[in-house]
Amino acid sequence: MNCSCEIDVYEGDCEPASLFKQNTRKARKIHVCTECKRDIQVSEMYEHVSYLFEGKFWQDKTCSDCLSAMAQFYPHGGYCPGELWNDIRSAVEEWGEGISENCITQLTDAARNKLCDMIELANR
Repeated sequence: MNCSCEIDVYEGDCEPASLFKQNTRKARKIHVCTECKRDIQVSEMYEHVSYLFEGKFWQDKTCSDCLSAMAQFYPHGGYCPGELWNDIRSAVEEWGEGISENCITQLTDAARNKLCDMIELANR
């Protein structure tokens, strides 16, 4: 079930990638999450995406916390890699307290805390 806080920011700012490959991996070494920049620890599950974009190959690694936010806010994709939390922050500022509680409860603890902090700052 999709929550009512789905963000639709795709306005042609980020062209679709080609040669797209996505899988879930268990970290054998420390990686940095493309979205929140935190360290993905050894043995932690993360999403690995590799793709061709504008003639260059890219790789993104996304932690489980950011994946939970993507699932709630972008269930159909349509965001630019590395912009997840900036886009969510903008939406929070626009929506104020209008984010569905159901959506918030579906996030991991860390993602929920980050979102709640954004809501508090936006409502000051």
